[in-house]
Amino acid sequence: MTLPSVACNLFPIQALSENLSSSVPRFLDRYGLEPSDVEFEVTEQTTLKSDRENLSHLMKLYDAGHKITLDDFGTGYASLATLQTLPLTGFKIDRRFVADFLTDTPSEAIIAGMIAVAECMKIEVVAEGVETENQRARLEQMGCNKAQGHLFAKPLTKEDFIAKYR
Repeated sequence: MTLPSVACNLFPIQALSENLSSSVPRFLDRYGLEPSDVEFEVTEQTTLKSDRENLSHLMKLYDAGHKITLDDFGTGYASLATLQTLPLTGFKIDRRFVADFLTDTPSEAIIAGMIAVAECMKIEVVAEGVETENQRARLEQMGCNKAQGHLFAKPLTKEDFIAKYR
């Protein structure tokens, strides 16, 4: 069985650490992984605390073949310019927009706009917090073909994950 990549959340201090771009290759070698097997998620807060020079460690990971995703997009203070300055392969639409978009026209319009931006930039978009089949189907209809949430799986402990995917 081939599993998809594993996404790791990076705190701002980790994303800006000089050790990041040197320790990740050692980790990959140790466990026999490829860069495409490990994806990194950063928050808008990371982008606010840094400039392009400070993000050089993320750039090195991106250049090595890792996916870099902006998590919880649309909930912080970062502007759309963030999408231009970071080495992103995608962003995640925060669950706050997904929760009521089927009955809330502004939320649906915001999601449609985010999907359009991702399509134009040729990057992935993932909807967070998908809990119903109706949400999944509507998001797919809108052009969002990646989602996560309780509809697909509840969070697993390490032991449950190993048992399920062994």
